[in-house]
Amino acid sequence: MSAPRSRRTVAAAGQRLRVFYHAGAEDADRSVALLLIHGAGGSYLHWPPHLRRLPAANVVALDLPGHGESEGPGRSSVAAYAEAVKAAADALGLASTVVAGHSLGGAIALEMAQRYPEYVAGVAVLAGGVRLPVPPGLVEMLRTDFARATERIFDGAYTDQTDPRRRAVLLRQLRANSPETLIGDYLACTAFDASSFAPQIAAPALVICGGQDQTVPPELGVALHRLLPHSELHTLEGTGHMLMLERPDPVTQLLGAFAARVHN
Repeated sequence: MSAPRSRRTVAAAGQRLRVFYHAGAEDADRSVALLLIHGAGGSYLHWPPHLRRLPAANVVALDLPGHGESEGPGRSSVAAYAEAVKAAADALGLASTVVAGHSLGGAIALEMAQRYPEYVAGVAVLAGGVRLPVPPGLVEMLRTDFARATERIFDGAYTDQTDPRRRAVLLRQLRANSPETLIGDYLACTAFDASSFAPQIAAPALVICGGQDQTVPPELGVALHRLLPHSELHTLEGTGHMLMLERPDPVTQLLGAFAARVHN
């Protein structure tokens, strides 16, 4: 990663994936990178700008296949998404990485820690858990009434305090996904269960929960924390599912400090 900040497209897993990277470390080629993976129906823009531009760190944020500016199709399993993310990281030449994911992205990060332990130096899960509950009937509603289904997803993810203009932008971004992409994302969530493999993850881990998360209740994050052998837990009270957008400053501080500890 030679440029201090850039957006580029990389060829990975037979597709062209869009990534944003910030090379802030003095030795960008040898430092541990922070790789950010968004959640269901998201894009790299779900990570706040000052986290994507973390000082003295190498930060990579990507659009998953079928999301944002990356080519489709999306995937329908956490394992398939993990393979695509690893392919993108290999294309970028990342050698050792702290992988951080939000919700579905957190499941992908855990899958990567299990599959590629030599590559994942640390794993961070935000608004995720040992399982990812999906409301009954949501997948079918995405097939039959996309507008209503996306409204339901949105209402559970954002608090009423979100600025109305910001809410309109975020809902529009969610609806920019195809129904097939969102269906695949929620099928992946439905099938995910880390209870069998989380105790075998040796990498240091960080779990951040939203105290008022209606999408992935914080007790599922607590359960994950208890299964991971080397994890720390932080709960942000008064915060819902989109905690990195609702509380960007503490999330940036926690992730930045965690990545620095792993690197040192």
